[in-house]
Amino acid sequence: MSHCCFFDLLPAELLYILFNYFSGHEILISFYGLSGYMNAILRSYSSYKLNFKSISRFNFDLICRNIRSEQIISLILCDSDDTSGQSELFFSYFQIEQFIRLQSLTLIEIEFKSLEFIFYNLSKLKQLRSFSFDASTIRHTYGPMNLNFGNKLQQINSILIHTYVQILPQLKFLYLNGGWVLDSIPLSNLQY
Repeated sequence: MSHCCFFDLLPAELLYILFNYFSGHEILISFYGLSGYMNAILRSYSSYKLNFKSISRFNFDLICRNIRSEQIISLILCDSDDTSGQSELFFSYFQIEQFIRLQSLTLIEIEFKSLEFIFYNLSKLKQLRSFSFDASTIRHTYGPMNLNFGNKLQQINSILIHTYVQILPQLKFLYLNGGWVLDSIPLSNLQY
């Protein structure tokens, strides 16, 4: 006996509107595998908002295996204690230049190796309009007592200056804690 999925009766446009009220992992957990029609809708939805701040490894892998980078418009990456190494793992699934629709990027407690990679490639995100980064969280990751901390901070500062000069003209929103980097960069296009 075959079962009927009532979501299959809804037009894709209505489901897209519904999806706008959920985060990316909520959409996939709730709707993936209901039917072939729903899986096709999930593959065609192009406005995923991913928040990896506090997510289980199972849900992280579910997302990374079932969506494409061009479907993501908002991304929060975090390498905190409960998601350690997540940013590096994320970029083993995706190449940064594939995020052709990414509009918002937030980095929280990102490990230095991933920071270097992200900052060197940030200018490839042509649709990026919002960027958030808290430089003070690097201290949490590396600790102020680390002898290499000063060198790492100087290296990040140098990378940031180069990167911001390239991406600031396209940004409308910028949040920086530890924004000492911006002293020498004009901010004429920034709205927030």
